[in-house]
Amino acid sequence: MLVLDIHIPVVSPRIAYVAAFVMGRLGLDYRLTTEGAAAGQISLRYEGREIRFNTDGLLAEQDIQTVRKTEALQALQQYSKDGMLPGAFFDLVFFLLSRYEEYLPFTSDRHQRYPAEESVLYQAGLLKVPVIDEWIQQLRQRIETYLLLVVPPPPAFEWLPTYDIDISHAFFHRPWWRTAGAIAKECLRDRPLLALRMKVWRGLVPDPFNAFADMDAWHEKLHTQPVYFWLLADYGPFDKNVSPAEKVMQQLVQRTASRYMTGIHPSYRSNEDPSAFEAELQRYAALTGNKASKSRQHFIRCRLPETYRRLEKAGILEDYSMGYGSHNGFRAGVSIPFHWYDLEQERPTHLLVHPFAFMEATNLFQLHHSSDAALAELLQITEKVRKAGGRLVTIFHNYTLGQNNPYRGWREMYLRFLDQMKTQA
Repeated sequence: MLVLDIHIPVVSPRIAYVAAFVMGRLGLDYRLTTEGAAAGQISLRYEGREIRFNTDGLLAEQDIQTVRKTEALQALQQYSKDGMLPGAFFDLVFFLLSRYEEYLPFTSDRHQRYPAEESVLYQAGLLKVPVIDEWIQQLRQRIETYLLLVVPPPPAFEWLPTYDIDISHAFFHRPWWRTAGAIAKECLRDRPLLALRMKVWRGLVPDPFNAFADMDAWHEKLHTQPVYFWLLADYGPFDKNVSPAEKVMQQLVQRTASRYMTGIHPSYRSNEDPSAFEAELQRYAALTGNKASKSRQHFIRCRLPETYRRLEKAGILEDYSMGYGSHNGFRAGVSIPFHWYDLEQERPTHLLVHPFAFMEATNLFQLHHSSDAALAELLQITEKVRKAGGRLVTIFHNYTLGQNNPYRGWREMYLRFLDQMKTQA
């Protein structure tokens, strides 16, 4: 068996975590050792040959220091200029994967989230680049060139379509008071939407949010296996789904769960009310016959470490919330799944984090992009992930994909993207 020796000054939980991630991605067996290690260096050795990296103590520490963010930003700015594998590669990978900067003081956005603008990747102009994937590609080449060790080829590019089902139907299955309020607003502000409502009620056109049959056909054509996340919350200002007590909602969840992977979409309210999250988990289990193992936070309200500890406690094994609701790109600088490291408790966890890179609602509601501009951004991100041999996770919502939906051009945008994925498969 070919074993790569990693010589480090101190064996710590942090270095063990980052080494497992990097070497796992490379497909190499390795051994951590302090034997012959030099201070301030991490070296990869094989049959007398060596590759050296710098380390300034971050991986041996057991605290969280503000200066580390400044150092990470400087290293990323340098990478943005020269494209070279950073000298403190292992330190920087740990900083990004652990979300170190999110444990430092920051000013939340209006939804109590960590703002993309405060991140070092955003500030270095690298938010839309899967930098860790790129670095691992460079490290693979360096190992083969300097250590003369044959590294297994990188996995092929993957695309995982995911959907957040926040509102399953536009005009049906609402209590009378919600319907009355909506009609009143449409009479005053949106007569075309009122006209569409009347057509749907008369059976002349389908409900514009009910895109589920079309989505089935798209998946079958492309041979893809998507993941659906279901909002099963009580009604609230930011949780406006059809009630999970409605039979049509229950049947839709059950039908989808029988065909695809599904998960829970914890409500906006659940972040402040643990009992709400528990109720939603119980509803999911009752409808699907299975305990929820996958999740994505509604409104991407993922705040560390509280959100992930709550998911751990609930038995969630995989989370898909690693991204921003305000900007597209790579929150942790990586496109492939990784296990969450609880930085405060200095421990790796079993919670598998699936980063997403693009959400159409971000372009539509936050950035106010046209569907054409959004497609251009998505294709740009896709190409970067493809070149890095990574995994693209996208988020779309059924309400932009139905026929005659109020968000004109977005269904067509998704179909154009699907054509691209088909031709490049």
